[in-house]
Amino acid sequence: MSEFKAIDLHIHTLRTLSDNQDLAFDVERLKKYVSKLELKAIAITNHNTFDMAQFKEISEELAGEDVVVFPGIELDLENAHILLIAPQDSIETFSKQCEEVSKKVTTQEFTLNLEEFDEIYDGSLDDYLLIPHYKKSPAMPLSVISRVKTKIVAGEVQNPKKFELMKKDEGEELSPVMFSDIRMGILDDLESEPAPKITYVSIDDITISNLKIALADKKYVALTKNGEDKFIIDPNLTSASLGLNVVLGKRSSGKTHLLDGIANIYGNDDTLYVKQFEIINQCTDNSFNELVDSQFMMITEKYLYGVKHLTESVLNTMDENSICAEIDRYLSSLKQYAEDTVVMDVYANTKLFNENEFTNVDDTIGEKLLTSLKYIIDNSDYSKRLSESKVILEQIYLDILGEHKSKALSARLKEYANNIISSTKSSLAAKSSSKPVQNPNLYNIAKSLIINKEFDRIIIQLRKQSKIQRLGTRYGRFNIEVSKGVFKNVSELQKYLGTNEPRHELFNAEYDKPHRFVKALNNVSNFAKPELIYRTLLKIQVKPLKDDGGNISKGERAEYILIKLLEEARNYRLFLFDEPEPSFDNPFIGKEILERLKELAKDTTIFVVTHNNTIGASMGPDCILYTEQTDGQYRTYVGSLTSEKLIASDGQEVSTSDTIMRTLESSRDFYNKRKELYGNIEN
Repeated sequence: MSEFKAIDLHIHTLRTLSDNQDLAFDVERLKKYVSKLELKAIAITNHNTFDMAQFKEISEELAGEDVVVFPGIELDLENAHILLIAPQDSIETFSKQCEEVSKKVTTQEFTLNLEEFDEIYDGSLDDYLLIPHYKKSPAMPLSVISRVKTKIVAGEVQNPKKFELMKKDEGEELSPVMFSDIRMGILDDLESEPAPKITYVSIDDITISNLKIALADKKYVALTKNGEDKFIIDPNLTSASLGLNVVLGKRSSGKTHLLDGIANIYGNDDTLYVKQFEIINQCTDNSFNELVDSQFMMITEKYLYGVKHLTESVLNTMDENSICAEIDRYLSSLKQYAEDTVVMDVYANTKLFNENEFTNVDDTIGEKLLTSLKYIIDNSDYSKRLSESKVILEQIYLDILGEHKSKALSARLKEYANNIISSTKSSLAAKSSSKPVQNPNLYNIAKSLIINKEFDRIIIQLRKQSKIQRLGTRYGRFNIEVSKGVFKNVSELQKYLGTNEPRHELFNAEYDKPHRFVKALNNVSNFAKPELIYRTLLKIQVKPLKDDGGNISKGERAEYILIKLLEEARNYRLFLFDEPEPSFDNPFIGKEILERLKELAKDTTIFVVTHNNTIGASMGPDCILYTEQTDGQYRTYVGSLTSEKLIASDGQEVSTSDTIMRTLESSRDFYNKRKELYGNIEN
């Protein structure tokens, strides 16, 4: 088997219009970066730009290093990102192609379409290595990847857990790779380089063609030099488990520093970081109420999702005054037309003089269906589950698209005809002594009357006081009770909204008539948005309770918050937890927390900083990390519960058992005394 070699094929050295981050390129930093990480291949991939002069300078500077430097570019393609990396002997052709891209970039929102991409790189794609953002934003969906005119074998991911899950997914055809995406600018302190995001590839001679062969097989990619299921967590190439990690150490030994470093390099929307004392701080009255209020908002959004769309529909209907005014105009014009009949001239006798216009109905349902179907088809996160149904979904999409286009054409024709009718009627009326009948839009009137009436009926029914059991969420021994009802007075509604609107007179006059109330609010500047108006229609209350129905005490708030955080962590791929134990006793930790953390670690990489022996040892972590500070420098030792030694990246060692005794049990003597005491108690 070939040696695993470190590569980083996503390095920026220029500030561009598409990538407007400050960057004063530092070649010395790049040389140290390559040397320290022992990189065997890099690619210069600036955004929508390839600078051949700078690339040659970089290649010359790195000539003494044992590293292959490839020309590359990071392209905006179909609103996603993709890396194009070329062989060194294709640099002239590659440079000219990239110049064609750069000429098209006029705004920061630039993106190529596939047709432009194929035209620019026509005939060369099979020679290049293409790596799209895949489990990384902005991600390229499979529907676009499949249309690129060459085979793509790898996709770039955002974090190590996504790398692991993608690698183990038998239904996933692409191999995962993770790169730094680093801006190689000047650092005040070159030693403060963040932990690297690099991929190790099992390969002999590094060429583009060999990389494509190696990356085509997942077993040839890894996040560590020896191919283990681990990943790098600091600049010293210390590696940790992709599952459950426990971080030990004395006070001020660098535990939080380690977590901060991991969060700095891997932290994004896919990371949950619970910092030291955060749970304790959330237990105060104000903070806890704010936490519950945040849940309230999410539950309100969920429950009132349909009401929001109904409100939007009502705001697009005619109100009673408009309906009455249009009918009055119609009756007046009809009466006048009857009086003028005896003196009608040649203009008034034409057929178009009183012609009705076509009623046009927008196909909004078709638009929403097409948008939803496209989202499902393009979704890469669930590609395996959707693969069998994709052909059917695409056919449904095409069928609906065809019908939608037909309706759109009909709508345009009706609009064209209505313009002719309207302009002709105006011309005839101007020349005639008679006036045409002002025909009302009976469709809009009928539609408005029906929608308004049904809206009132639905909202009044929903306002009846009751509990919403199906929205209640259970967190351990706690439940969230959700109930709905009506705002009894304007003060109650104003307090909920945090504003002095609506005024008493508006509330008192219209609140019992929901469709009139939302229309009136729409004319108030503070409320002229459907997403605000619909929240005034129902009062949703959220209250955490214990199993027995009792209120949660201040001491129990921490338990509730922690269990909620662990449930929330399921939505993330990296969970950093700095000392949870100050708020909890061992029975709660042992009963409620350990199994949850172990189950969570199947899908999420976890780091828990602790001094608690129940968490540190009883949980059975995959990896133990011990931090130490000497002369202002941090060192991290790594091993497992079964390791005789914990070893740092520089070869320094500490005894595993002594470390655990010292950090979790105070000392071996104290542990033995407790052990003896427990034995006496049992006897």
